[in-house]
Amino acid sequence: MDKYSVRWLVVMVMLFTTTLSVSAQTETTTSDIPLRILTVEEGSTIAVLSDLLDAFADQHPEIQVELDIVPYAGFDALLLSQIEAGIAPDLARVTSFSAFSEHYLDVRPYLDNADAWDANFTAPLLEALRVDADSDALHGYPTNFTVSGPYINRTLFEQAGVSIPSDSSDEVTWDTWMTATTAAQSALSTPDMPIFALALDRSGHRFWGPSLSWCATYISEDGQFSVDSPGFRDAAQILYAWHQQQITPLEIWAGAGNEYRTPLNFFVDGQLAFYFSGSWLVADVGAGVGDAFDWEVVPSPVGPCGSSGMIGGAAMVAFRGTDHPEAVGQLLSFLTRADNLADYYRRSLSLPGSLELIEQGLDYPQFSAELNTFAAELPKVVPEAFTLQYHPNSVNVHSAIRIHLIDVMSDLQTLDEAIMAIQQDVDTLAGQR
Repeated sequence: MDKYSVRWLVVMVMLFTTTLSVSAQTETTTSDIPLRILTVEEGSTIAVLSDLLDAFADQHPEIQVELDIVPYAGFDALLLSQIEAGIAPDLARVTSFSAFSEHYLDVRPYLDNADAWDANFTAPLLEALRVDADSDALHGYPTNFTVSGPYINRTLFEQAGVSIPSDSSDEVTWDTWMTATTAAQSALSTPDMPIFALALDRSGHRFWGPSLSWCATYISEDGQFSVDSPGFRDAAQILYAWHQQQITPLEIWAGAGNEYRTPLNFFVDGQLAFYFSGSWLVADVGAGVGDAFDWEVVPSPVGPCGSSGMIGGAAMVAFRGTDHPEAVGQLLSFLTRADNLADYYRRSLSLPGSLELIEQGLDYPQFSAELNTFAAELPKVVPEAFTLQYHPNSVNVHSAIRIHLIDVMSDLQTLDEAIMAIQQDVDTLAGQR
């Protein structure tokens, strides 16, 4: 073979090798499965989720998961626009469950732990994601729960020489708490340093929990809102009595304006014995109080219809427009393994969505006792609380309740007038949907 033939052979071998290399790279690229999760930045959740996705990538290198992080403001509108444009994400972390329910993917056929979902994720939440109430479809899982409930200033009770009811029972009635807190107020309050017995955030959502305990009902049999019930009236009249007796700060519910308002500053300044807010505030309470006094979270008080806070939180859902339902199922199966759920809830300081983990309790890096007390309240939440929270008209209803109860507390409306106005607002807004 002459030198020209050798050179030609070398060139041909190099071309063939290059072709094989390019083909191999092309095959590798096309075998990659892209998934996109749309979510918002919230506390430490992104960092924790990113770590779990890295661990998933180690086991499934062929699946490439992108976290698409967007601002909270306008999230629902952005997601809806993407769905309508045919570019929906494969998954998203949502708080408005019913707003997108027609677009969810049933992931049951693609999960390897569907039985664990049925057993450990509370039925009202799974049902809230479904369009068909008779369906057993699985569309998503709770990435976190929040629940409303009370904080107490332990030091105030001790200074007043008043026994703390929750020290001797986990089922303390509203009446018992009102007796104990007003006793502490009477013993300690002075003109220079007023002390208040009880308060709750100026929020219709916050009002919902106690009102459910007092037997309020909001959802009629046909799924429509109906505000007027004996329980709603009882709850509103009790709140009104707090103002008349001046055992709650008047500027919260009877103050100017109609916006949301919180008595957090009264609590952290040591002027409030019992503060009904929620689990999301634990870190703020801890930072605000510091070592000024001893505080703790206690179980929600019991009313004639039980003990119930109001639920909140988010869910990771899948969309049926995905091109890769099997990969979505693999990812959700991984994220909802018991060990991964525990790691996510614990490190993000979130209340667990798993009934098994609620029963076991979690060893949180901060505020462990307080968060586990809130978590223990989740199984007590009445089913209507889930219906209220995830109803498409939910925000309109609790906003109308807040606005008109402010007028009642300020003696600008009677309770009858407020109930009529709330119902009219709700009906009007429902008709505009």
